[in-house]
Amino acid sequence: MSMTIGSIKLSQSGWTQRARSLLGWYRQGFQQRQQRARLQDALYSLSSRELHDIGLSRGEIEHVAEVAAAGLDPRPVDSCATRSGGGQLDTARSILEPQSMHAAR
Repeated sequence: MSMTIGSIKLSQSGWTQRARSLLGWYRQGFQQRQQRARLQDALYSLSSRELHDIGLSRGEIEHVAEVAAAGLDPRPVDSCATRSGGGQLDTARSILEPQSMHAAR
């Protein structure tokens, strides 16, 4: 970030930019941990039958929550090609996103 006053140009020092970058990195990590915890809570609250309906077992919840919080698709590559729509990622998104966002899709 730089600012020009008259003919003098003011800019942030290198350490300030690094500090902002580091704080942004910590903030992103904190948000991912919160998102992962919300998803895990929501998935653990489902019955075993409901988990089976979406193609999960209780042993997969932590993995799915970790991968989905990072913004990746937790399904194996081969199941993406054979499964028609939906699946774990859409289920994870529906738990994490407000309902108003689903109407926009």
